[in-house]
Amino acid sequence: MKYALVLVNITGLGVKTFSYSIPDEMKDIIKIGQPVLVPFGARGLVNAFVVGFSDYLPENIKAKKVSKILD
Repeated sequence: MKYALVLVNITGLGVKTFSYSIPDEMKDIIKIGQPVLVPFGARGLVNAFVVGFSDYLPENIKAKKVSKILD
């Protein structure tokens, strides 16, 4: 698995999922349901929840990295 699908609740956008790359040091510990911090444009780091994983992205998407796992 290369990418985490995370659920983000952004005012104005509602609740949506976005893909973030998983840093190597997190690959063995990240799990579905975990709260994480992810970069989200001008808003900086936002809270999100891991809802799934994927091995690929659409080619026009450049994924940012998950910043931190919150436990």
